[in-house]
Amino acid sequence: RRPSLPYSTALLRTKRFDFSRQWAEQASSAVQQYARYQHDPVAYSRQVLNVQWWSKQQEIARLLLTPPYRVLVKASHNVGKTHLAGGLVNWWYDIYDPGLVLTTAPTDTQVKDLLWKEVRVQRGSRSGFRGPQMPRLESSKNHWAHGFTAKDSDSFQGRHEKHLLVIFDEAVGVGAQFWEAAESMFGGEGHAWLCIFNPTDTSSQAYIEEQTGNWHVITMSMLEHPNILAESAGAAPPYPAAIRLARVDDYVRKWCTPI
Repeated sequence: RRPSLPYSTALLRTKRFDFSRQWAEQASSAVQQYARYQHDPVAYSRQVLNVQWWSKQQEIARLLLTPPYRVLVKASHNVGKTHLAGGLVNWWYDIYDPGLVLTTAPTDTQVKDLLWKEVRVQRGSRSGFRGPQMPRLESSKNHWAHGFTAKDSDSFQGRHEKHLLVIFDEAVGVGAQFWEAAESMFGGEGHAWLCIFNPTDTSSQAYIEEQTGNWHVITMSMLEHPNILAESAGAAPPYPAAIRLARVDDYVRKWCTPI
């Protein structure tokens, strides 16, 4: 006999509740599993994500745990800055529940196809995503990570949690209102803030923030990347997908004046 509507509705709600509870329990168990990495993001990247960060990536990750818990990264092209940011999204999401991660970049493509592509690739088959291509991990209302496009700062502010990670990718193109919104949420210890960018615009908020002295400021130069050091010595590059010596030569010819 066909069930009555109230019975069907009640059954559906029960199944949804059971599924949500199961998902939350799995997430809680995962956080307990990864809690030992709260003070060691480098070990997390190696043992959980199976990736090996180079020295500057390791330094940046560790500085997020050091007062003032905010890091400006002035980076050249193809040195692994977005790869690092994707790993840090996964790290924070796994180690803190409750805990939030907010990422932003100037365009939808930069959010979904760059940073959150790294999050998905590095996360592999582990659960948490809220839909195909959706830049969001979530297990409950106070445990999630989400990628926003830097268009409406109102959607970015008002998030208050004991553990909060904010990431600005391509931060030169992120408007001042987003920096203000993030500042209103930032609470020091238990929070962290990472901004990564090519330092190309002295009128940007990123440049203004650098002048305040309130940040760790790190430079990721392609000249110190492990690939360049290895190939300059005649060895194979350890990160084949990153910057290569031939490309550096191209930049030198294009941008530099012989003396």
